[in-house]
Amino acid sequence: MFDYRKTNNEGMPGTKKHYDSDSELQETVEATKYCEGKDEPNIKDTIISLLKSTGRENINKVIDFLEKNSFFDAPASVQFHNNFAGGLAKHSLEVYREAMKLNEKMNLPVTSVTLCSLLHDVCKHDQYVMSEGRPTSIPACLKKGHGLRSMFIVTRGCELPLNYNETMAIWWHMGEHENTKDLYQKEYEDACKIPLCKLIQQADSIAAHR
Repeated sequence: MFDYRKTNNEGMPGTKKHYDSDSELQETVEATKYCEGKDEPNIKDTIISLLKSTGRENINKVIDFLEKNSFFDAPASVQFHNNFAGGLAKHSLEVYREAMKLNEKMNLPVTSVTLCSLLHDVCKHDQYVMSEGRPTSIPACLKKGHGLRSMFIVTRGCELPLNYNETMAIWWHMGEHENTKDLYQKEYEDACKIPLCKLIQQADSIAAHR
């Protein structure tokens, strides 16, 4: 059984509990939600601004990790979506935007949607690189995992406190395609019942197939 006690930090001292009421976050959301095409702001600056505006404890550790570990330079894949330099960051921002659109009806906590959509694929920071102008994969890093690895990087590596639903949404954003499903069948079944998991899964799928 997976031990959530190492990752489930809802209501921890030093963290805000009602992030979606934060006026700074709301202003950032409105300023970036549907910005596309020629009006696209700098993707790196936009992602950093959104992460900072959550006010979540240790968010600067996450940003430092992203900046030092090629998150903003890496492609998101080799043969599929966003397979170009900077594709991982672009995809993450696209997932955020799709998630915010979906959340207009679901009305889930804005901070949870922001963190999970922007950080769901952080595991890819070293799994795909540009080599001689072409995207290529790093097999040894791919073997380290996907959703579960992203969750561990965020919660253990960067010490970002996530609540239960946020932890599950990052871990299970691939749904039945998550490569740890066979080992954690009960956790997968639990994730299927969590609205935030469903929202991130759907936003990711829409963004990847647009």
